[in-house]
Amino acid sequence: MAAAGLFSSLKQLRSYLRSRGLAATLARFRTAFLFSREHYVLVYKPMDVEVPRVEARISGCCRLAELSDLPQLDVFSDQYTQEQFREWIEQGGVLFVFDHEGRIIAYRLITRQIPRVGAATKIIRLEATDTWVANTYTLPEFRGGRIGSALTSHVLIANKAAGYKREISLIRLANEASRKMVGLAGAVEIEEITYTVVCGLKLYKRRPAHQRRYYSGENATQSNS
Repeated sequence: MAAAGLFSSLKQLRSYLRSRGLAATLARFRTAFLFSREHYVLVYKPMDVEVPRVEARISGCCRLAELSDLPQLDVFSDQYTQEQFREWIEQGGVLFVFDHEGRIIAYRLITRQIPRVGAATKIIRLEATDTWVANTYTLPEFRGGRIGSALTSHVLIANKAAGYKREISLIRLANEASRKMVGLAGAVEIEEITYTVVCGLKLYKRRPAHQRRYYSGENATQSNS
């Protein structure tokens, strides 16, 4: 039993090293097992209603990533290795990008499984028709152009057409840009979660967010009704 647990842990470590590199893995170990405290909001976007299509403020198109995009994805190498991007592209239907005049400036990664380490591990269970937002990122010089919101709505519409019914994400409470981005795409905040790790002990504090939608940097919210 102990051997199986050790094998599983080593497998996770290898996967993280491959996708993030040594420095990020060491930082992850510190926050995941020694001490960290993070404040999150749990966000749901139902797809059984009409999904609003958001247009970016600059020209471009939202599409699935292709193998020919790998050289361009190197611009995100501080987050994932090219090998990991290749795996997601070959898997199909999970890695979406925003293409601006032949240049990839943003991506949105949607998976079908919860990460094995972190706040989401114990509090979220995916149904067969759920999707999970693993990561989303826009290059700093292009932020403010509603690119993330456009990419979010494109992915939601594509996944709804594929038969999925709900998208779930966990966003840092202080990440106002991401909260606004998903709010514009129709998502609602379900819970606020404080996640604390002390020497491997995981503590959760949760309170309802009453299905609010986030729009401004002053913690202003608007009812979804």
